[in-house]
Amino acid sequence: MNGTSRHCKGLLIASLLLLSLVARAHIGGEYQMQLGDPSDAKTDPSNHDHYLIQRNVLAEDYDDDRGEPNWVSWDLTAEDIGPAKRTPTFHADPGLPQTFHHIKSADYKSSGFDRGHMCPSADRTDSQEDNAEVFAMSNIIPQSKDNNEGVWEHLEAYCRELAEQGNELLIICGPGKFNGQHLSGPDPVEIPGETWKIVVEVPNGPGTALNRISAATRVIAVDIPNVEGVRNDPWQKYLVSVNQLEAETGFKFFTALSPDLAAYLKMKVDGQPSPAFASTQAKPVPASTEKINWLPIALDVGIFVLIVSILICVMIFRLSRKK
Repeated sequence: MNGTSRHCKGLLIASLLLLSLVARAHIGGEYQMQLGDPSDAKTDPSNHDHYLIQRNVLAEDYDDDRGEPNWVSWDLTAEDIGPAKRTPTFHADPGLPQTFHHIKSADYKSSGFDRGHMCPSADRTDSQEDNAEVFAMSNIIPQSKDNNEGVWEHLEAYCRELAEQGNELLIICGPGKFNGQHLSGPDPVEIPGETWKIVVEVPNGPGTALNRISAATRVIAVDIPNVEGVRNDPWQKYLVSVNQLEAETGFKFFTALSPDLAAYLKMKVDGQPSPAFASTQAKPVPASTEKINWLPIALDVGIFVLIVSILICVMIFRLSRKK
């Protein structure tokens, strides 16, 4: 192998390493709760109602008394969708405090309800390890088959389409409207009357997703009955405003945004006209002082330079063979 070939091989290996970094750029704890903590959950073992879990693949507020999450939040981009296969089994969450109920897959047996993912399996197929993470029972709620396998799944698939079209999605969802009914298993798992979801669609770009959210940002919010008979319903039938979900859940969404922008986005109902946005903030922060995440920009530039270098190496190698 001559010097030119060795140099080209080294550049190729370096470019593959950089590409692997980019592919995992949106898997990390810092991405999964960008819109804020709507219930002021804390990672405190004495807090059984709102125990905060933050992992590379998701963040959530876990309710030990109900045996399921109050909400689960995650970031979705095209890079999170890959070739990993669906994990074959659910598992009790070993990361929960010892004093908590450790819900098992068997608690759902013969209940008539699906083990319904909040952060879905198909949103975490970048690696087998990340896919297995979302099969922890802390990410699961009792979901009717028609909800889980029909209308809810259709919205999940639509979100992945949006991500693959070049968007970053900030998603949060959870169960709601409890009426005291439980599964009949040995551990307490309460059955929700509805499932809700909020999707904030942000075009890909430099900096964090929060820097790319504006009054024009699309917000999808749904509130779907957790019953049979909704399988073939379009998810658009259940569109609501985030304000309505706040009233039903008692949570406060979009706390990481400026109050006026958050209030405006929470009024929106997808597909319906919205009033003009009038900011009440004194002045926007100058662009020069905004915090920008330079990592994805640097990686993109580095990959571009490496690809150009590889092409040049290939041309030089071919010319040298002709001589």
